[in-house]
Order: sequence, then structure tokens, then C-alpha cells
Amino acid sequence: MGSAREAALITLTACERQGAWSDGYLKKALREQELDKRDAALASRLCYGVLQNRLLLDWQLARFCNKRLEALDAPVLCGLRAAVYQILFLDKIPPSAAVNEAVELTKKYCRNPRAAGMVNGILRAMLRQKDLPEPEGCDKAETLSLKYSHPLWLVEEFIDTLGPEGAERLLEADNLQPPTAAQINPLRGTLEKLTEELREAGAEVLGIASIFTYGMKKGLQRLAEAHVRNISLTDFDTIARAAAEERYIKSEDIARLIAFRDNPSDESWIGRKG
Repeated sequence: MGSAREAALITLTACERQGAWSDGYLKKALREQELDKRDAALASRLCYGVLQNRLLLDWQLARFCNKRLEALDAPVLCGLRAAVYQILFLDKIPPSAAVNEAVELTKKYCRNPRAAGMVNGILRAMLRQKDLPEPEGCDKAETLSLKYSHPLWLVEEFIDTLGPEGAERLLEADNLQPPTAAQINPLRGTLEKLTEELREAGAEVLGIASIFTYGMKKGLQRLAEAHVRNISLTDFDTIARAAAEERYIKSEDIARLIAFRDNPSDESWIGRKG
């Protein structure tokens, strides 16, 4: 039986070397390592966390590594990224444990006998600098690109569309861990019953409906369905206005949304371009 960090390293190395799909390869690694649910969850968090924050991790590593990161063997580079991710983002894992495991995995997966010492030196130097600085680029777009690990061209597009502050809010939201969503089968139960059972089990249930897909007509239909399922008028307005502010729905459509909320039987919006 292997470990969560080893499964993550195997997957990340495959992604780096051969462009493997992370989800499919990770499932394969989890089966081969025979991990329980807890370790499988950690392996998934490490794998996807590294891929999501790769630009930020590489920027921090480059400050302590004398070699170009591209020149490092894939297992070494991926092991360093995973260790730095744990140091920066996983408060429940002792940094020393992240470093020690990275060193041991480097010994196992890298043929260069000096690689483990280099990994240990880089990570120990990083730990000695307690407060790691925020990444800084040559301009605002590059800084945001490094901080949130999004392609520079995409960040520039966001800034042109939303402005610097709006772009940063969007990038920050894009990196948040998404909430778990559930689709209800009305033939098996009701929204109210499922909500009650989930809350009794200790889950936090958020009554939010999506109105951002399939155009305006579908959005209105989804809002109508959500309204029937007891989403309050306040929530309805909040969702609609938030959609406009984030530019998922044109601002001129908000009046139609509110009018439809107040009079769902009015189908005058059908056939309009949404």
C-alpha cells in the first residue's frame, strides 16, 4: 500500500512528462496505491491543488532554486511543487512532514543521488523564511497571473473587461473550492425532505439556483422552477443583480427577470433573443 503523496506525485509526473489527463490518471494511481477514502481525498487535494496553483508554486520555487525549473527531472519538480503546496495551503499538515516525504519520494523516483539533498535544501531554505512574499510581476496583469495561476493572456482579457479589481475578484473566486451540488429526483423525494436530512447529518445546505446557462429563456425557466421550490424573493433579486454585476446576464434583462418573478404566467418573453 502506498501513500497519498506518492499517488499525487505519480499522477503529477505523468501529467508533466506525457500530458496525461489528471482525473483519469489519478483514479488509476489511487487504485494501484490501494488508498482508503481519507488518503484518497488528500491525494486528490494535492494533485488538483498543484495543477491549479502551478504558476504561483513555480514562482516561489524559482526564488530558492539555482537551476532553471525546466531543467529538473519531472519527479523532482512535481515533488517540490507538492511540498510547497502543502506548506502554503494545507495548515493541518506540518511543514516538516511535507519536506521529509518529498525527500523520501525523490530518493525513490529519481536516479540522481544528489537530487534528494537538493530538494531538502530548497524546502528547508523556504521554511526558514517564515513569511513568503506575494508574487510580483512587471505589471498588474502579470502579478495577478502569478498570484492566481491563470494564463497571462486570460488575465489581460479579464482586466480589459472587468477592470483590475473586478478581474481579481473573478480570479479569486475561480480558485475557490466549489461547493458540492446535488440534483434531486422528485420521484424519490422532495427538496424539503432532502434538505432536512442533510442538515440533520451536519451538512450546510445553500439554496442557490443557477441562472447563467442556456441563454435567457432557460435562465428564466430555471428561476421559475427555483421560485416554486421556495427560494425567497430576496434571494431571487440577489441572484439576478449579482448576475448582472458579474456580467453573466445583460443589465437590461434584469427588469424582465423581476417582472417574470412577479408574474410567472406572463409568457411575453418567449421568443425574444436571450
